[in-house]
Amino acid sequence: MLSAMKDIHKEPPQPIFASFNIFMNIAVLEDGRNLDTRPTLCQPSDYVTLRSEMNCYVALSACPQDIVPIQGRSDMKPQDIKIHILDKHFPEIPIRQTWVPEQIKTNR
Repeated sequence: MLSAMKDIHKEPPQPIFASFNIFMNIAVLEDGRNLDTRPTLCQPSDYVTLRSEMNCYVALSACPQDIVPIQGRSDMKPQDIKIHILDKHFPEIPIRQTWVPEQIKTNR
């Protein structure tokens, strides 16, 4: 992401927060510190629709992981990702509640 931001002559925001792993199946172990990487529970046709409330930069990855069995396939072969950017005629979805991380609230 940092390299891509430099390529378009943009300074990345600080701090950079952890990634948002939509389809990954990562469990927090009982010790509360360690993670267990598990095969995805998603199916090939699953999808998510996200709407930005402001201009933003988005970095996407099709999870090119072939070391642990996270793909949900026995061959551990990374798969392609399909992206549709809707910039017109996006349905109006009312915002029920906004969420701001505590760290950001306290740094304002």
